[in-house]
Amino acid sequence: MNQFKTPLLFIVFNRPETTKIVFDEIKKLKPNKLFIAADGPRPGNENDRIRCIEVRRITKNIDWKCDVERLYRNKNMGCGAAVSSAINWFFEKVDKGIILEDDCLPDKSFFTFAEEMLEKYKDNPKVMQITGDNFIRNSGNNKDHYMMSSYPHIWGWATWKRAWRKYDFNMKIWNQKNIYQKVTGIKKGFWSKIYWTALFDGASHRVIDTWDYQWVYTVISNQGLSIFPGVNLISNIGFGKNSSHTKDDGYSLSNLARFSISKSPKIDKSKSVYIIDDYEEKNIFKVKSLKTLILFLYYSVFYTIKINEN
Repeated sequence: MNQFKTPLLFIVFNRPETTKIVFDEIKKLKPNKLFIAADGPRPGNENDRIRCIEVRRITKNIDWKCDVERLYRNKNMGCGAAVSSAINWFFEKVDKGIILEDDCLPDKSFFTFAEEMLEKYKDNPKVMQITGDNFIRNSGNNKDHYMMSSYPHIWGWATWKRAWRKYDFNMKIWNQKNIYQKVTGIKKGFWSKIYWTALFDGASHRVIDTWDYQWVYTVISNQGLSIFPGVNLISNIGFGKNSSHTKDDGYSLSNLARFSISKSPKIDKSKSVYIIDDYEEKNIFKVKSLKTLILFLYYSVFYTIKINEN
């Protein structure tokens, strides 16, 4: 097998079980350039320490010729800072690449799909990422096509340095009036505005330790697009009690079936970005729901308390 030339970042922490499964797929790929980033154990957590050591042992088992770089943290940075800084580190060294976390199990065609799209759209600033995720039900027969959305998904994805350099983990300008109006103005529906405003407020004030809402904000605020395959190429196998955020192993997007996509797929022009976004808002994010109202009320109370404290 010829070695895979597109650089690959593998982000790990303390889950040796899922790490081994995903790393076994990476070993089949034999990437030419492999970057491995590992967060450190949480303070005073002996189980973390043992599991982090095991994870790093697994990722040392490289039996092919490969340029490897490692970023091993001695102290725990948390999900948000650890992942975002690992991607920063990655794009300090490469101009484009694929990013996999330790619970995102890819079909082998994900890699060729991502590589092909990275090359095809490298000079198109509107396209900001490629994902391996397709959460649209009954899409299993669309292996010859791909589509576009305003919403980036990150369970196995790829991007360019040119796009990632727009990312700001701290969202420093989010609360400026013109930026707020720009971002919320892109989302036309009332419930959609409420939903994303609540989440972006929460991310900017670190109510939740994450990095991906900041990336969604980056893509939306730049009116960017995300390419996704006609069939699902990634299965998130990490839902459960050991996960940082995805603890509900009964969630509908847990352990989704993986399919294969054809080489050189064509864009599906029958499904506009508007149609795809509308589907995702209704069926994936569920913006018209009690969840959105709770988010809005929770963050409103949180900010009131924070302002009074200051």
